Amino acid sequence: MNLKLEIKKEAEKLLKQSDLLKYDSLSETIEVPPNPEMGDIATNISFSLAKKLGKSPVKISEEIEKEIKLSKSS
Repeated sequence: MNLKLEIKKEAEKLLKQSDLLKYDSLSETIEVPPNPEMGDIATNISFSLAKKLGKSPVKISEEIEKEIKLSKSS
């Protein structure tokens, strides 16, 4: 399995557990940024969920970050 697909599956699993993906999917939102200084993998899922959830993309990103940290600690 390629790394991008593996990351996508893990991210979708994590977000579904937190109910953030009940409105959307990561299918086309994971990509490799054009500049390596921007990271290895990027997604715009926070922007696509913002309107549907009535929250700011920053707030959604913070929630995703919290879920990732919780997932790592368990």
